[in-house]
Amino acid sequence: MEKIKVPKVKILYNKKDISKDISGSLLSINYSDAEEGETDDLSLELEDVDGLYADSWYPSKGDTLELSIGYDDMLVYCGSFVIDELEIKDPPSTVTIKD
Repeated sequence: MEKIKVPKVKILYNKKDISKDISGSLLSINYSDAEEGETDDLSLELEDVDGLYADSWYPSKGDTLELSIGYDDMLVYCGSFVIDELEIKDPPSTVTIKD
């Protein structure tokens, strides 16, 4: 019987691996790999019912995110992104971080 591959994601925030820290609140990742010469896009949507991202975990414009995606131990580096836009919605409490 073939083992089912499990999707994995690795997210670095200012060079620190936050993958496990945000795994319980990560709702979606949208990554667009643009044609050569154009800018790739990344956005993360996180649940924030506890208000962490509106307080102590609030990211700043200009901070960096790095994304790697794949399966099991086979991750593909997608690139480094500079946070350009933050959007907080309440209710439901979510935060969207975009490059």
